[in-house]
Amino acid sequence: MWKEVFALVKHGNFSHADVNNLPVHERKFFINHLIQENEERQKIEKRELTKSKSNSGKWMPRKK
Repeated sequence: MWKEVFALVKHGNFSHADVNNLPVHERKFFINHLIQENEERQKIEKRELTKSKSNSGKWMPRKK
């Protein structure tokens, strides 16, 4: 439970009192959404990194 409280306070911008007053099912809801957002962000970052690496070795002519 304390890790959930920490995660919601740090990453979810909840106050400590708000998290302690949340029912368990609501706290789990917010934790699961934070996890999903983080996973989606990681997928996007990985895709962008792969795309930038594949383009970094190619020569591109200058535009006039």
